[in-house]
Amino acid sequence: MLKTTLFVLSASLAVISGASAQTLWANPGTAGNWNVDANWSTPATVPGAGTTVDLTATANNTTEITVSDAQEVLAFANGARGSLIIANGGTLTGYGTGSSDFRGNMTLTVENGGTFVGGAAGAQTLRFGNSTIDAGGELDGFTSLLFAPLEVNGLWKPKATSNGQVTLNGSASLNGTGTIRLDMVGSNNSSNEYFYFVTAPGLSDFSNFTLELVPSYTVQVDDVFTLWNVRDEFTNLDNVTFGDGSNIVLTGAPGLGLDVSNWATTGVVTVVPEPSTFVLMALAGGMVCLIRRQRRG
Repeated sequence: MLKTTLFVLSASLAVISGASAQTLWANPGTAGNWNVDANWSTPATVPGAGTTVDLTATANNTTEITVSDAQEVLAFANGARGSLIIANGGTLTGYGTGSSDFRGNMTLTVENGGTFVGGAAGAQTLRFGNSTIDAGGELDGFTSLLFAPLEVNGLWKPKATSNGQVTLNGSASLNGTGTIRLDMVGSNNSSNEYFYFVTAPGLSDFSNFTLELVPSYTVQVDDVFTLWNVRDEFTNLDNVTFGDGSNIVLTGAPGLGLDVSNWATTGVVTVVPEPSTFVLMALAGGMVCLIRRQRRG
C-alpha cells in the first residue's frame, strides 16, 4: 500500500512539474523511420507528445530520421544532431515552447507533401542548424527564428500569438521562393502578423517570396497594415532585401489591392482599389454625367 501511494505521488509530481519522458535513437549514425519502435531505446517505443528526443551524442551527426506518417514529440534535447526528414504524407507535431526545444546542429527538411507543425498555443522557437521547407512542404506554426537559417520554398503559416510578432533574432535569416501567409485581423491592429527584427538578421531576401495577407474581417479602402518593424533605431537591416513589394498579395478582398510604395522603408502597406476598379468607377461616373446631360438636353 505504501509503495502504491509513493508511486502515485511521484507520478503526480512529475505531471505538475512538467517533467517529460526522454528517449534515444537506438543506433546512432544510422538511417531509419520514426514510426519503428526498435529504432528507439530507453524506452524502445516511438516518441509521443510528452517525449523529449535526445540526439545530442556526437555519433548522431550522421543519423537520418524520416517521418512518413502522423507523429508527435514534445521537444528535442538541446544540441540535437543529424538529419530529420518529414516526407510526403508525414506530419510531425512538436509542442515544446522553450527557446532550446528545437535547437541544435540538426538539419530539418520538410519535403513535398510533408508538414512540420508547432502544436503549442504559445510562441515556439525554431533553432535547428538549418531548416528547409521544400516546394509542396509546409511549416505550420513557429513564430520565432533564433540564430538559424530558414529557407521556405513551400508554405509557412507562422500563426503568431496575440502580439502578432514573427520574430527574427540573433542573426537568424529567412530566404526562399515559397509563400508566407500572414493573418490580418483589422486595420492598424496590433494582432496582425508582422516580421519583428530584434537584432540585425543574417542575409535575408523577402523579394522572392509570395507574401500572402489573409484578412479575417471585411477589408476597406485605406486600411493599413504594418508588415515589419524593429525593436529600436539601432537594429541594422543592411542584410535585408525587401524588394519593391510587388510580391505582396491581398486575398479575399475582390476589387481591392495594395499600395506597397512604403513597404521597403517603413513596412507599411495601404489598401487601395485595384486599377480595374478605378476604371469601372470612372466609366460609371462618365455614364452618370452623360445621362444627366441628355436629360437636360
